[in-house]
Amino acid sequence: MPDLSTFVKICGVTTPTQAAAISQLGPTALGLNFYRRSPRCVTLEQACEIRTAITPGVLAVGVFVNETVDSMLTIFKEAQLDVIQLHGDEPAHVVTQIREEARSQGLPQPGIYRAFRVGEEGLVDVSKHLEELSQLGFQYDGVLIDARVTKISSSNQGQAGETIYGGSGHQAPWPLLIGWREILRQTPLYLAGGLTPANVEEAMRTVHPTGVDTASGVEVSPGVKDLALCRQFIERVRAIVAS
Repeated sequence: MPDLSTFVKICGVTTPTQAAAISQLGPTALGLNFYRRSPRCVTLEQACEIRTAITPGVLAVGVFVNETVDSMLTIFKEAQLDVIQLHGDEPAHVVTQIREEARSQGLPQPGIYRAFRVGEEGLVDVSKHLEELSQLGFQYDGVLIDARVTKISSSNQGQAGETIYGGSGHQAPWPLLIGWREILRQTPLYLAGGLTPANVEEAMRTVHPTGVDTASGVEVSPGVKDLALCRQFIERVRAIVAS
């Protein structure tokens, strides 16, 4: 088995108590969700409180869905985040805007992750997007692969369903991701989508990702993390890497 990074992200942390307890377990990163329609959404005020509870050395990642650059950078600055995660339908040129605006404001350059929701087409659209970004002279600090899930409303028959932007508990199509290194090259791949302590070993041995990300897979209810499940998840990832 290839040597895997020990990157582990627990996403959707909603309280300082959660942040303090989980960060003591040794994850690489904790995710704070700023998407207003998510049950894990936190306000800027809450995020600032959560940030102070995170153990030094653990990355604080802000998760944004189709948010403006100004808003993302304001939150990045005020909550002292380390990484901006683009989790919506953001075009490649948004990275240019983030970099230029952060520079103009005298802010440290944020790390930038990009989430893609992947279905039966595999990584075709991911490849196109990364090529566009490369032509702009940039690359992501990490690419997160999640499952594509659409919520169908009975009142909107015949119309396109609502996209679920993460946290659905559905698995990404693992077998279609096996050749990811040919597309991402040196960019890390963080596998998400329905990962739990029970299936993370199979996921890692199938996809060989650089790291893993979980939200609903370690919860008792949306936004309420189960510390025992978080511990099991992190320990199993570390055990797989060490094997």
